[in-house]
Amino acid sequence: MLLICCKVTTILAEINVYSDLGGAVLYWTASCASTQDAILELLNVPNSPSVIALFTGNQTAGRGQRGNSWTSVPNQSLSLTVAVLVDENIEHDWVLTNKIISTCICEIIEEKIDAQVQLKWPNDVFVSDKKLGGMLMQIHQDSLGKWLLVGIGLSVGSVPESVNDVATYLNAHTAEEVSVSEMAELLVVRIKSLVINRFSDVFYLAGYKEKYRQKLWCVNSEITLDFYENEKVVESSRVTLLDVDDAGRLVIDTGNQAVKSYHHGQVRIATK
Repeated sequence: MLLICCKVTTILAEINVYSDLGGAVLYWTASCASTQDAILELLNVPNSPSVIALFTGNQTAGRGQRGNSWTSVPNQSLSLTVAVLVDENIEHDWVLTNKIISTCICEIIEEKIDAQVQLKWPNDVFVSDKKLGGMLMQIHQDSLGKWLLVGIGLSVGSVPESVNDVATYLNAHTAEEVSVSEMAELLVVRIKSLVINRFSDVFYLAGYKEKYRQKLWCVNSEITLDFYENEKVVESSRVTLLDVDDAGRLVIDTGNQAVKSYHHGQVRIATK
C-alpha cells in the first residue's frame, strides 16, 4: 500500500497553475509520463504551500500497485497526484491514512454518480464490479521535508474498448457529465481538508475503519484468491473475505473458521 519513491526531473515550463484552492495549489499539464514523477520538481521549491497537486488528462506511463500500468483514453481520464507536506514531529499510521483517503475518494465519487463505489483490495476503485480507477500512496523525502503523495487515476469520459468488459467510467453512471478538471479540483479540496483539518480528530478517524470495511468489494463474500511465489501464481483457492487488518493485510476465512492474513505481495484477488 505504501511505496518509497526517488526524485526525478520534469520540465517546469510545461506545467501551469490551474487554480488556487485556498492553501492548496493545483497545477495542470497537457501531458506527462506520470504525475507521481512530474510533481516532484514542484515540491523542491522554498516557500511552497503545504499542499500541491498536479493533474493531466493524458498520462502516458501511469503506474499502479507493484508497478502495474494504468491504461486510459487521452483526455478522457483523470490522472492526479496530491502532495501533502508531512509533519515529521507526529507519528503517522500510514495504513490507516491509506484507508481513510481511499474511503474518502469513494465518498467523493458517489456524490457525482448514481452507483455505489467500492474498493477492491488494496486500492482499486470499483463500480458495478468493474474498475473505475485506483489510488497509489507514496512517501517522498527531499531537502525541504517529507511529502505524502496520493496518486489517483479515474476514467471519466470513456475507457479503451479492449477493457470494456472489466472497466467503467464516471459518465456512464451519471445523467450530468463530469469533467476531468472538475473532479481534480473536488478531490484536491476534500483531501486537503481531510489531512489538514481532520487528521487530529481521533473520533473522526476511528469511524473510518468501519467505513473502509463497508466499502470493501466482496466483503463477507466468497472470492477467488491467487497465491503468489516469485511473481507467479502457485495456487488459487475459494475463500471468504473478512477484512483488512491494521497492517494492511487481507484477512480471509479459508474454511472451518481458519482465519489467515496476507500481504499484497503474497496474494491477489481475482476478478469475477
